[in-house]
Amino acid sequence: TSKIGGADAASFEIIERQYARDKNGVYCSGKIMEGFDWGSVVMLRDNYIRDKESVYFMCEKIDGADAKSFEVLSHQ
Repeated sequence: TSKIGGADAASFEIIERQYARDKNGVYCSGKIMEGFDWGSVVMLRDNYIRDKESVYFMCEKIDGADAKSFEVLSHQ
């Protein structure tokens, strides 16, 4: 484990794999996700996460993705 600078230990929780959140924001791989709305975070599957405005995969924002209708489809 490693320390995340600025994270609030009392409210810190791991969401899934590399994603976590606290009262200050959402983190991916130990770095805060700038502009991410932590109050509306929804963990999808296969390393996808969204907030009320955007969709992210592996910490990167997916340009043009509609957060309200986005679905992760099966790889099969």
